[in-house]
Amino acid sequence: MERHLFNLKFASKEMTRNASKSQKLEDAEKSKCKSALRKGALDVARVHAENAIRHRNQALGFLRMGARLDSVAARVQSLNNMRNMTRTIQAVTRSMDVAIKRMDLERVQSLMDRFDEECQHLEVASMVQESGLDATTCTAVPMRQVDDLVIQLAEEAGLEVQLEMPQVALDSLGASLVTERDELSKRLAQLRK
Repeated sequence: MERHLFNLKFASKEMTRNASKSQKLEDAEKSKCKSALRKGALDVARVHAENAIRHRNQALGFLRMGARLDSVAARVQSLNNMRNMTRTIQAVTRSMDVAIKRMDLERVQSLMDRFDEECQHLEVASMVQESGLDATTCTAVPMRQVDDLVIQLAEEAGLEVQLEMPQVALDSLGASLVTERDELSKRLAQLRK
C-alpha cells in the first residue's frame, strides 16, 4: 500500500510541475501576442492568444488532476489508517477485557485514552477524504476568451485594437481565472498536508 501512496504522490507532484510548465508557456504566448499586436498582425496575435488560453486551461487541468490524485492518496491513506485502527481497536478491546477482569482501573483508563486518540486520528483522516475535489476539463478555447485576452494584452502594451466584436471589460474575467487558479493551488497544498 505504501508503494501505491508513493506513486500517487509522485504523480501529483508531476501534475504540479506540468502546471508550472504550462503557466510558463502561457506567459511566453502572451509575450508573442503582444509582439504581434505591436507589429499590427491581429490574426497572428489571436493565434498566440488562443495558445495562451489553451496553456492556461492545461495548467488548470493539471492542477485539478493533481488535486484529485492527492484526494485519492488521502483516501488510500485513510483506508490504511482505518485498517490500522481496526487492528488497534482489537488489541485495545482484548487488553481492556484483561484489565477489567483484573479490575485494574488505571490500565482501563489508559486504554480508553488510547482508544479516544485513535478515534480522533480516524476522524481527521475521514475529513480529508471527504474534502475531495471535483474535476472539470476544458479542451476547447472559446473565441470570446481569445478576443478578451487580445484586448487585455493590447491594453497592457499600451495599444488600441479594434475587433469585430464590442469591447468588454476583461478585468473581472482575468481576476476570476487567477482566483480560481489560486484557490486550486491552495486546496492542493491543504490536501498535501
